[in-house]
Amino acid sequence: MNERYESYTTDKKDDKKKVVFLLIGNYVYDARVKKEIDTLLKDKYEVYLITNWQKEIVMSNYDSKIKIFLIKPPFKGKYISNYLISFAKYIIYLIKSLYYVYKISPDIVHCHDFPTLIISMFLGRKIKIIYDSHELFSELDYIPKLLRKVVSYLEKRILCNKVDLLITTDEFRLKYLLDKYKCYNKKSIYLYNAPYYREIELKENLVKNKFLIVYFGALQPNRYLEEIILSGKYLDPLKYKITLLGPSSKEYRDKLEMLIYNNGLENIVNIEKPLPYESLLDRIKTEDISLIFYGKKTLNNFLCSPNKLFESIMMGLPVIVSDNPILKKFVSSYSIGVVVEDVNPYNIAMAIIKMSKMDIMKLKSNCIQLGKIFCWDNESKKLLDAYSGLFNNLFKNI
Repeated sequence: MNERYESYTTDKKDDKKKVVFLLIGNYVYDARVKKEIDTLLKDKYEVYLITNWQKEIVMSNYDSKIKIFLIKPPFKGKYISNYLISFAKYIIYLIKSLYYVYKISPDIVHCHDFPTLIISMFLGRKIKIIYDSHELFSELDYIPKLLRKVVSYLEKRILCNKVDLLITTDEFRLKYLLDKYKCYNKKSIYLYNAPYYREIELKENLVKNKFLIVYFGALQPNRYLEEIILSGKYLDPLKYKITLLGPSSKEYRDKLEMLIYNNGLENIVNIEKPLPYESLLDRIKTEDISLIFYGKKTLNNFLCSPNKLFESIMMGLPVIVSDNPILKKFVSSYSIGVVVEDVNPYNIAMAIIKMSKMDIMKLKSNCIQLGKIFCWDNESKKLLDAYSGLFNNLFKNI
């Protein structure tokens, strides 16, 4: 733990309720966790964050209202990828987190994803437990099957017996969890990871009379990026421009750039350097449409709930999407784009051409109006209502 965070007092202040957020991951880039903390800080809650050690937090001047406890990794260097070492680091995180939870003595412990939920097994019933499931951990393909069965068993026991409130990303994942574990009476809500509301001016985006297409987000394998690039073979470079925008490993970025070069697509497809979140949203609003594709190989991917859907909507960008449930629902219900059932280069190109012939300004207007509804300003009210419901009999399932 970094010493500068040890000085935070854990004495009760006024009548504020203490909340501990447990997180394993990069808090600096976790928009969902940051928005939830921001919402609680503006209300009647005193918030503590216990997370793994992160250089970005140590080097930055974060809001002093957040009491941050950073747990340093016990091992470094060449052993960092060893499974046994990783497991040892995880156990140390659990032990130290449990110690800090007892030291803080909170009213609520808010567990983000399954790895932190284990701590709730060692807490008394006076502490309210919230399970905030960002991912379906028992359905992650990179976890061995045997371990997934263990996760499923523990998740069911803890969810049914210890958790006071279940939160997840959308109605489809919520239904899946309630159906899987037969815990239909569990207090539960879903919170879309939508950005704060922004007022966007409706205007046509024309650069040399080209139709501008953007994919933004992490540039990683299995995101259909190769298919997006190769869709350029079926598009007129004088009429269309595709931009890939987001962080990536150098190796994978080089692979994508080589694919562009080998297929002679430099005039239609380009890759831009990643941008900070706030700059990113301002950048994408200059485009015409956004591409959002997810696979179906695992249930976790199939039941995706991508941030970029709500970010595209907020910035007035119509979308071309794969037929995953949440994506298909928004496009079909609110007329904001086109669904591609079989994601391949030709079908992507045909969908782009189809969109370019539609009334794009009407689609943009639909997105802008939708952004007034699906924004964090509204989602945060659901979070506060659910928190209040933990301490009275007025809780209502949302």
